[in-house]
Amino acid sequence: MDRAPAGEWLRRQLSGSAPEGVLTLVWHSVTRMYWPKEESVVVERAVDDARARMPIPYLTMEHPWPAAGVVTAKDEDLVPRIELDGEVIGTCGHHGPPLRLGG
Repeated sequence: MDRAPAGEWLRRQLSGSAPEGVLTLVWHSVTRMYWPKEESVVVERAVDDARARMPIPYLTMEHPWPAAGVVTAKDEDLVPRIELDGEVIGTCGHHGPPLRLGG
């Protein structure tokens, strides 16, 4: 287990090259709501920087950012979205199931 901000940790993990024939996938699930909003920018920048050296799909299951920038328990209509490289490919319940594919 490593203790570090998400962006810093991810940058270290992606600092090298992937072995031949290995596809590196970056995935996170319902964690972004606990980060400062700026941390999401750092994470996305780490992925973008690494993509200059290797292909990386970026898959997330996260709540959309509300206008206030913080998701609370009152935001029941803000169900998590499943996104692949920023494109919504589905939604799900607050704890996963039911999964609904299609943007």
